[in-house]
Amino acid sequence: MEAAQDYATRGDSLHQALSLNYLSLAYQHLSQWDLAQTAIESSLKLVESATSNNPLLWAQILNTKARLLFHTGQNQSALETFKKAQTYNQGGDKIGALISKINQA
Repeated sequence: MEAAQDYATRGDSLHQALSLNYLSLAYQHLSQWDLAQTAIESSLKLVESATSNNPLLWAQILNTKARLLFHTGQNQSALETFKKAQTYNQGGDKIGALISKINQA
């Protein structure tokens, strides 16, 4: 959380969003679903409002959200979100695209 706050202080919303994405993953590993949800929603809002387009970051965050949806029993929403995360291909991240496809399986 401290890293996200530091980036917010500097006005670096993209790195703040990435930090919140990682924070959500950490909360997911600890089964802290509400905190994970709050972190990933904050991350998504930052990326949505960013003036620069970063498809790779967008895809990473969507993948994290899909993982959260899956682990909280929202399987159909998770699958739809994993499909949206296919934008990894647009960002040129072949490994990320593969991970997204594996998550859909």
